[in-house]
Amino acid sequence: MATKAVAKKEETGVAAGSIAEWAVAQYLPEEIRELLDVEGGEPFGPRDLEIIKIPSGGATIWDIPTLEGRDGAKSFDAVILYYHNSRKCWTAPYGQGVPGPPDCESFDGLTGVGSPGGGCQGCVYNRRRQSRDDVVCAPRKNVFLLMSELALPVLIDLPVTSLAPWDKYIRELRNRMQLPWRVITKFELTSARALTGNEPYAKLELSKVANIPKEQQMMINDYREAFKATIEATYATRKQIHRELTQGAGGAQQQLWDVTPSAADDDDLPELGDGDLPPTDAQLDYIASRLSTKEKLSDEEVQMRLDAIETQRDASEAIEALK
Repeated sequence: MATKAVAKKEETGVAAGSIAEWAVAQYLPEEIRELLDVEGGEPFGPRDLEIIKIPSGGATIWDIPTLEGRDGAKSFDAVILYYHNSRKCWTAPYGQGVPGPPDCESFDGLTGVGSPGGGCQGCVYNRRRQSRDDVVCAPRKNVFLLMSELALPVLIDLPVTSLAPWDKYIRELRNRMQLPWRVITKFELTSARALTGNEPYAKLELSKVANIPKEQQMMINDYREAFKATIEATYATRKQIHRELTQGAGGAQQQLWDVTPSAADDDDLPELGDGDLPPTDAQLDYIASRLSTKEKLSDEEVQMRLDAIETQRDASEAIEALK
């Protein structure tokens, strides 16, 4: 298991937090860029990576990739390389239809690609689930991890039930002036039950293992920048392909695509609140859109601003400032 491998390295005298013996440390920067190039010139994307899923049914054992294949583990250690908001929607009701790629997918949590596509805030599927048969498109997060044995990142697709513990952990790191890609993080699972339906689900738990030594942080930074540029270029290509396809279809879908998410018109302001309840999805979507389109902030800068919004009162103040 991955955790045993890390423990073994610490027994041999390697400093806690060191990634000197990790697979990624064995490559030069130019070799890293070659690793991220897919043979044949096809754009490199998340589907080219191995995936770790949050198990269903409240199970608390990870299925993680290793050099020998897949292995079960109660926990694993990794470096959080890059992450961004996302959404996925399957239009068939829960338990029906043929499992496969989502009918609509958003690579930024703001604009969907597929059917129906377009701005996420005004989408008919952007709502809270009322029953098992209700089709919804809930917010998610794509998180790309570096693991000790693998040279390429691994993708973990966090569902909405894992976003609160994720946001809490990232906020705790930032409050201590630490960046997620400069520490080693432990990923664990606990079993919990949904408030509606009492169905069991696996809840994400994160904790910091150690700081990465400063002399190794530059290597991680170089890898991160190369990977981030590659992924963002792939997303841009897919959005362009979607534009061309919907233009060819003519009319309705293209009109949806051209509507800026959270349109930033004052008439489309989400409902404000002044209490200590968590901010609503509509509030966060509006703020994210305004920060991106009005203030021209990067995805990371937008996420940092969103991480600081803990209540509806905070969200309302941010919305008023961005009008």
